[in-house]
Amino acid sequence: MKRILLLLFISNCIACQFDTKNPNQSNLASTTIQNEVSALDSSLIKELQQIRADDQKYRKQMYRQNITPEEKEALWEKQNHLDSINLQKVNQILQKGHPTTQSVGKENTNTLWLVLHHQDNLEIRNQYLPILEKAMQDGILTEGALKVYQKRSNGMKQ
Repeated sequence: MKRILLLLFISNCIACQFDTKNPNQSNLASTTIQNEVSALDSSLIKELQQIRADDQKYRKQMYRQNITPEEKEALWEKQNHLDSINLQKVNQILQKGHPTTQSVGKENTNTLWLVLHHQDNLEIRNQYLPILEKAMQDGILTEGALKVYQKRSNGMKQ
């Protein structure tokens, strides 16, 4: 959404700078901006935003002050359930290929990493490692994010 607003703002700025005697210039700028906006996959963006919200839903509550061990355990049960649903959604998304920053924005591409990073099953983590390595090679994921993922995986019992 931020990218769309930014693109619309830029298109207005560009339109103001063009010579009004030559309408072809502003049409070209407008077409370029429209192509950028249409390149974003709005349905996938919404899905990734919901996945991210679900990924953080109970985790945020677990770190509030004065939470009892029983409350924390109940929140973990709820979060683990959401995590399993999110993993299925991420798997379906990745079956089509890793979304690019151009199609869903940087924060939304990181949502996939976040869900996979929160997996406690080493077998699952290892299964997705090659996909994350390719995402890093393609410039979708940062090297730092991949290293954090690998470090956590290496710290788990084999």
